[in-house]
Amino acid sequence: MPDWSTLADSLPFSEPPPPDAPPKTPERKRRGRPPKEETSTTFEYQGANQNVLKLLATVPEPFIEPSGPKPYVIDPADVLIPSPGFVTDFVNLGRGTEAPTIFLIWGALWTLSAAMNRNAWVQWYPKQLWPNLYVLFVAPAGLCKKSTPIDFGKSLLELSSNYRPNSVDAFENQYRFVTSKASPAGVYMMLRPEQRMFVQDHKIVVAKRSSKITLCISELATLLSKQQYMTGLVNDITDLYDCRDHGEEVTRERGIEPLESIYITMAGAITPTGLEESVPQEMLKGGLISRMVIIYQDLPTKIYPRPLQIPGYPSLESVAKKLAWIAYNHKGEYHFTEEAEAAFSEWYTEWKTHIVAGDYALREDEHRRDTTLRKISMLLRVSEYRPGNEITLQNFLEAKAILDYTLNLSSRLLAGVGGTDFSKNLTRVKNYIEKRRTATRRQILNRFGYQIPSLELTVLLNQLLDQGIITGTLNDAPILRASGSPREIYVYQPQGGHK
Repeated sequence: MPDWSTLADSLPFSEPPPPDAPPKTPERKRRGRPPKEETSTTFEYQGANQNVLKLLATVPEPFIEPSGPKPYVIDPADVLIPSPGFVTDFVNLGRGTEAPTIFLIWGALWTLSAAMNRNAWVQWYPKQLWPNLYVLFVAPAGLCKKSTPIDFGKSLLELSSNYRPNSVDAFENQYRFVTSKASPAGVYMMLRPEQRMFVQDHKIVVAKRSSKITLCISELATLLSKQQYMTGLVNDITDLYDCRDHGEEVTRERGIEPLESIYITMAGAITPTGLEESVPQEMLKGGLISRMVIIYQDLPTKIYPRPLQIPGYPSLESVAKKLAWIAYNHKGEYHFTEEAEAAFSEWYTEWKTHIVAGDYALREDEHRRDTTLRKISMLLRVSEYRPGNEITLQNFLEAKAILDYTLNLSSRLLAGVGGTDFSKNLTRVKNYIEKRRTATRRQILNRFGYQIPSLELTVLLNQLLDQGIITGTLNDAPILRASGSPREIYVYQPQGGHK
């Protein structure tokens, strides 16, 4: 078997583009009628060269870090990095950037979900469970480089497209990206299924490209605008998440048009303020947020004066070739091993029992926790550069750790989203004290003075005191109510909130 690294390095990193379609004969414009559609154009079938075919047939090897001191800043979420494979290669690709490790992990999972298309799925009933993901990176502007994992993922998908086995596969699995503010009409145009005819050995091969798009939007506030026409688009993206076999779009210009074999993935980035101000009510109460995995980071986990590629670590080119191998070889139905299914069933029973008993309030982003966990488990299995369709116990445990950590981070963010100004400010103050553990009233005013007037802060602190979430002192004496003195000291109570 040829050495994969040597083979990958020897490949040219771009294939010559296929020849353009024969020019169409100009048609005379007819007033009041659209021009007649061209239906007879055919394209020459083209197979990949031998180097590409060898690449797709040779199992890649993951990058293994050298032993000894690490040439990068250690991130607290490094403990979540799964078994070596595409996800670890993706993380190592961004080691020299300020993107947090948890952002890079989810960037890798979203990239894999886009690469799978509808070629692979999780065993489910009565229909397939497709591995598509909607992920949202949330962080203050400029602090955590939330667009970096989206840019990496999009680049890898584009570059991996250079390594398709033939022109039919390239057409059917072409990635169609939505990267800027999209109007509903523009998205619907990209979702229209297409058909193309190829000539192979004097025979006609009919290729069909289904209704598939990949949304990768670094400024998602534009998509989540509360403007009426954008709200309609949010509703449609919400509905398309389930990736039905058949659907339809209703447009003013063309009426009802069918959608076939729908497959939508999305990665977006937004600031906490942008999420609060842009989120329409349609996203809440079982809407788009319930279908999203929200990855929140409020402070940088590493600092680099400028981004860099760590010498000797993976490059976009090398990782893109490995992604091409995954997209070509990982197909069909994936199922849990008996051991993994038993562990999942135990977790699911406990999780559902607590929900039914009302032990804790279920947040909007937790409604699909079980199916999201299955999807992540499958994608971690796909990430491994080895054949096979069995999802192992290790895949499940690693997926559970990643999802638990992520939902814990997002819990503080979502507490105030879509609520009133009072509830949002209450969440802000609570989170600030929780993070510091101890804070004076003066410190809280300095942090939120431009957002929260002093009188409102007194009301908020009294609410937290009444709920047992914080305790207060003034001149070393306990207080039950906020007095307004800047010398008041408030302490977060980890077991509070049940008073």
